[in-house]
Amino acid sequence: MRSEPFVRTGLRALATDERTARIAAESRNRPLHDVLADSRQVFDQVLAVVRACPDDVLNDGRRFGLPDDVLPWVLVANNTDAHYREHGRAIRAWLHQQ
Repeated sequence: MRSEPFVRTGLRALATDERTARIAAESRNRPLHDVLADSRQVFDQVLAVVRACPDDVLNDGRRFGLPDDVLPWVLVANNTDAHYREHGRAIRAWLHQQ
Protein backbone atom coordinates (compact mmCIF):
# COMPACT_ATOMS: atom_id res chain seq x y z
CA MET A 1 0.00 0.00 0.00
CA ARG A 2 2.27 2.65 -1.28
CA SER A 3 0.89 6.15 -1.59
CA GLU A 4 0.84 5.87 -5.38
CA PRO A 5 -2.58 6.06 -7.07
CA PHE A 6 -4.03 2.85 -8.48
CA VAL A 7 -3.75 2.66 -12.27
CA ARG A 8 -5.73 0.10 -14.23
CA THR A 9 -3.77 -1.79 -16.89
CA GLY A 10 -4.46 -4.64 -19.29
CA LEU A 11 -7.90 -6.19 -18.99
CA ARG A 12 -8.59 -4.11 -15.89
CA ALA A 13 -8.40 -0.94 -17.96
CA LEU A 14 -11.36 -2.04 -20.10
CA ALA A 15 -15.01 -1.32 -19.40
CA THR A 16 -16.76 -4.19 -17.61
CA ASP A 17 -18.74 -5.39 -20.64
CA GLU A 18 -15.69 -5.35 -22.90
CA ARG A 19 -13.56 -7.11 -20.30
CA THR A 20 -16.26 -9.74 -19.78
CA ALA A 21 -16.59 -10.31 -23.55
CA ARG A 22 -12.82 -10.80 -23.91
CA ILE A 23 -12.61 -13.21 -21.00
CA ALA A 24 -15.60 -15.17 -22.33
CA ALA A 25 -14.05 -15.37 -25.80
CA GLU A 26 -10.74 -16.57 -24.36
CA SER A 27 -12.51 -19.19 -22.24
CA ARG A 28 -15.05 -20.38 -24.81
CA ASN A 29 -13.08 -23.49 -25.81
CA ARG A 30 -11.66 -24.32 -22.39
CA PRO A 31 -12.95 -27.41 -20.58
CA LEU A 32 -15.71 -26.56 -18.11
CA HIS A 33 -13.78 -28.25 -15.31
CA ASP A 34 -10.84 -25.86 -15.83
CA VAL A 35 -13.06 -22.77 -15.92
CA LEU A 36 -14.85 -23.80 -12.73
CA ALA A 37 -11.56 -24.61 -10.98
CA ASP A 38 -10.15 -21.19 -11.93
CA SER A 39 -13.33 -19.49 -10.74
CA ARG A 40 -13.17 -21.22 -7.37
CA GLN A 41 -9.47 -20.40 -6.97
CA VAL A 42 -9.99 -16.71 -7.72
CA PHE A 43 -13.01 -16.49 -5.43
CA ASP A 44 -11.06 -18.13 -2.60
CA GLN A 45 -8.23 -15.63 -3.14
CA VAL A 46 -10.65 -12.71 -2.97
CA LEU A 47 -12.15 -14.03 0.26
CA ALA A 48 -8.69 -14.49 1.79
CA VAL A 49 -7.69 -10.91 0.94
CA VAL A 50 -10.94 -9.42 2.25
CA ARG A 51 -10.74 -11.43 5.46
CA ALA A 52 -7.15 -10.24 6.00
CA CYS A 53 -7.99 -6.57 5.46
CA PRO A 54 -8.63 -4.44 8.53
CA ASP A 55 -11.88 -2.50 8.51
CA ASP A 56 -10.07 0.80 8.03
CA VAL A 57 -8.58 -0.48 4.76
CA LEU A 58 -11.95 -1.67 3.46
CA ASN A 59 -13.56 1.68 4.33
CA ASP A 60 -10.95 4.15 3.03
CA GLY A 61 -10.71 4.40 -0.74
CA ARG A 62 -8.05 7.10 -0.48
CA ARG A 63 -5.53 4.39 0.39
CA PHE A 64 -5.98 3.09 -3.14
CA GLY A 65 -6.20 6.45 -4.88
CA LEU A 66 -9.98 6.16 -5.18
CA PRO A 67 -12.35 9.12 -4.88
CA ASP A 68 -13.55 9.92 -1.36
CA ASP A 69 -17.03 8.57 -2.08
CA VAL A 70 -15.81 5.13 -3.27
CA LEU A 71 -15.47 2.51 -0.56
CA PRO A 72 -13.25 -0.51 -1.30
CA TRP A 73 -15.68 -2.96 0.30
CA VAL A 74 -18.43 -1.75 -2.05
CA LEU A 75 -16.17 -2.37 -5.06
CA VAL A 76 -15.44 -5.87 -3.78
CA ALA A 77 -19.15 -6.58 -3.25
CA ASN A 78 -20.09 -5.27 -6.70
CA ASN A 79 -17.36 -7.27 -8.39
CA THR A 80 -18.10 -10.52 -6.58
CA ASP A 81 -21.56 -11.16 -5.17
CA ALA A 82 -23.51 -8.81 -7.44
CA HIS A 83 -21.41 -9.74 -10.50
CA TYR A 84 -21.71 -13.46 -9.80
CA ARG A 85 -25.51 -13.17 -9.50
CA GLU A 86 -25.65 -11.45 -12.88
CA HIS A 87 -23.62 -14.22 -14.51
CA GLY A 88 -25.59 -16.88 -12.65
CA ARG A 89 -28.81 -15.64 -14.25
CA ALA A 90 -27.21 -15.68 -17.70
CA ILE A 91 -25.81 -19.18 -17.17
CA ARG A 92 -29.17 -20.52 -15.94
CA ALA A 93 -30.93 -18.99 -18.97
CA TRP A 94 -28.35 -20.55 -21.28
CA LEU A 95 -28.71 -23.96 -19.59
CA HIS A 96 -32.50 -23.72 -19.90
CA GLN A 97 -32.13 -23.30 -23.68
CA GLN A 98 -29.88 -26.34 -24.02
